[in-house]
Amino acid sequence: MSLISGKVIAVRGQVVEVTFSGEKPMVHDILVLEVDQTVKMEVYASTGPDSYYCLLLTSSATISRGANVINTRKSVSIPVGEEILGRVIDLFGNPRDKGPQIQTKDMWPIYRDAPLYSEITVPKEILVTGIKGLDLFCPILKGGKIGLFGGAGVGK
Repeated sequence: MSLISGKVIAVRGQVVEVTFSGEKPMVHDILVLEVDQTVKMEVYASTGPDSYYCLLLTSSATISRGANVINTRKSVSIPVGEEILGRVIDLFGNPRDKGPQIQTKDMWPIYRDAPLYSEITVPKEILVTGIKGLDLFCPILKGGKIGLFGGAGVGK
């Protein structure tokens, strides 16, 4: 796999403008700095035939005009599965809860097609809250969504 490299032409806060002379990146591709691979940015939009706006996803301390970037040809992906339940992770799937490294067999991109309606399971069991007014007048399905407000002046 050959490296697709570009060059930083401007840094404006969290937005980095990058130019590519050869093969062009796709929108949502992750770019990393050649000298510091921990600095990651996501291609957001094209600003011309060879230049792109990128959203900086990490610290901007080591990025400067003229720095070389490498296209990873991948979008942001996170681990999925039973191993991730109850864990705190960052944008890239790294643990932030001081627990062990997360080992999963599946990594899903954050930009993917929504599931079909036929693939979605609808809950059929009622959640018993123990609050008479809710359980009688407004039963809640397990896994469903509800907005409930309390306090003064909300029309209870």
